[in-house]
Amino acid sequence: MLQNLSDFLSWAQGLRIAVVGAGISNRPLIKMLLTAGLEVQIFDRAPAENLAPWREELEKQGLKASWSLGPNYLDRLQGFDLIFRTPIVRPDLAPLVAERKRGAIVTSEMEVFLQLCPAEVLGITGSDGKTTTSTLTALALQTAGYKTWLGGNIGMPLLSSLPQIKAEDRVVVELSSFQLISMSYSPQTSVITNLSPNHLDVHKDFAEYCEAKAQIFLHQGFADRLILKGSDPLLQTFAARAKGEVIWTENRPFGEQKLFGLNQDVLYYQGGSQTERERLLTRQDLCLPGRFNALNVLSALAATDHLVRPDQRDQVLQALADFKGVEHRLQEIRTLDGVRYFDSSIDSSPTRSIASLSAFKEMGIPIYLIAGGKDKNLDYSDLGQQILASCQRVYLCGQNADLIAQAVRQAQLDQPGVNDPLTVSILPSYADCLELARQDAPAGSAVLLSPAGTSFDRFKNFEERGKVFQELVQALN
Repeated sequence: MLQNLSDFLSWAQGLRIAVVGAGISNRPLIKMLLTAGLEVQIFDRAPAENLAPWREELEKQGLKASWSLGPNYLDRLQGFDLIFRTPIVRPDLAPLVAERKRGAIVTSEMEVFLQLCPAEVLGITGSDGKTTTSTLTALALQTAGYKTWLGGNIGMPLLSSLPQIKAEDRVVVELSSFQLISMSYSPQTSVITNLSPNHLDVHKDFAEYCEAKAQIFLHQGFADRLILKGSDPLLQTFAARAKGEVIWTENRPFGEQKLFGLNQDVLYYQGGSQTERERLLTRQDLCLPGRFNALNVLSALAATDHLVRPDQRDQVLQALADFKGVEHRLQEIRTLDGVRYFDSSIDSSPTRSIASLSAFKEMGIPIYLIAGGKDKNLDYSDLGQQILASCQRVYLCGQNADLIAQAVRQAQLDQPGVNDPLTVSILPSYADCLELARQDAPAGSAVLLSPAGTSFDRFKNFEERGKVFQELVQALN
């Protein structure tokens, strides 16, 4: 049985290894394999010229691999012993299925990491709130004195860091449905923040998406922990499938399991249904806005409760209360002429945008919404209703602009007279949207970027989208 990374690299000597995907998540893996002297062939859909700079960088370091690039990049995926799949590549892709039937091991950087990591791993997934909850969880552990590693879907691959990770450390990984769909290992502590339709442009249907998320706990042992949101009916069904301890957030749907609850504005802990509630924080204590962020804080507290000593709890609570958020997540950019400008570029689905709009509505701030991005084959009807309830005016651009506008029009038909008239403008770019919003928004209001779609219609990722928006805002006179 492989015990550590050294064992794994020794075992892999002499194997024919394929790495499917040469993006950011696999580059440390590729470099590590080549440095160990292994035979590696790299497969990527990108044309050769796009990867030329990184290929030259590897060769300057004396690291040489075989390459298969371009539209037919998988035609040569034959005869391999070990294949690493990048998360966005489905495991049931025909060439991967054929190689698996022939005897190849198909795995991923994250799966090998979970298998070999010597430290306890706390994994976080969900449709919304993964990154904020992961960051809060890492902050709680750091405040409690642990050397903490934060990575995974949050942007930092961790496999090549294994030699530096000690058993007494703690590791927090954000995990996407694409990473989890074929996973055969689970973290010792797993959190599912919520479930709603997402990524249906890649997953076959919502059922497959949910089952992918379930892999975060289905391979746990009896001593492990699963944290679930008690008000989510789908997550309630997951509890019956858990081998280890189930801990609830928000409310406890059944049983005597531990609860990190939310009663109006009070965050509390309750060990059993007949025990007294212990007040932890109030929503007014939190720098993070919105009820959904209070639930993210509760998830982080539930995930780390077994690792935080009683004498450390107050310090941990204060650290989480003081946390001001992750970049591009309801991030305040500036105030100009009494108008506050916010970047929530991470809002890549209708449910994310609904949560952001709800946070501003709770605070009583009039919203001038800039939205639009790439569609993921999702339903926008609830978003249309939330926009009608929350926004003063809406400015749309991007591939899903018409879908959002249609949802708003339907909401207006369903609720005649509500927020009438609400003007929806479809414009060529975010710059045009911002220029018009700048003219319309009065002092005391907020201009919010909350796209309700991915960035891939115009940008490389949501970070680039957010940075471009921030640059546009900073350039306003």
